[in-house]
Amino acid sequence: EAIESWINGADFSTVQDELHAALQTELGQDWTIVMVNLGRSAIQLALECMQLPTGSEVLLPSFVGVVMPIIQAGLTPVYVDVDEHFNISFESVLEADSPDVRAIILCHLSGCWSRDTDRILEWAHNRGIIVIDDAAQSQGLEYEGRMAGTVGDVGIFSAHGGKAIVSSGGGWNDQRCARHAVRPQG
Repeated sequence: EAIESWINGADFSTVQDELHAALQTELGQDWTIVMVNLGRSAIQLALECMQLPTGSEVLLPSFVGVVMPIIQAGLTPVYVDVDEHFNISFESVLEADSPDVRAIILCHLSGCWSRDTDRILEWAHNRGIIVIDDAAQSQGLEYEGRMAGTVGDVGIFSAHGGKAIVSSGGGWNDQRCARHAVRPQG
């Protein structure tokens, strides 16, 4: 039915609206959710909303394909090593730390909660570093009462065709950036 609807040029805005509402409910928080076309776009939008100085460093796992949004936002990607679950390791974060680090992309890959999440969050908080909580591949993942995508300064999700939940788009949530992302229509 979905494929037939797509072939016939169906309007998927209602599906996106339903996903938006379900995500709002699932997060269980007062998040402002903005749907965008891809998780990569969500990361770029989040980085641009944070208004980091040009050239600031953004730490990211060494395998993640989100380097372009970082570059497009005028920032410098710094790859760090991963653990056996392909999530960022705290030790590699400390090795890559520099005065120019302003953000970190904390991924929870393939439904695995990053085992170093708490240490990374504490380090980032103490240093004033923005945490982008990337739950693009871990929609619905819960650990110790916390949902992936809700523990950082900005959470991003994706519903792209290669993800666990598919609706042809991506999304992100953040209280501070929503006012920059949502523009009056008309």
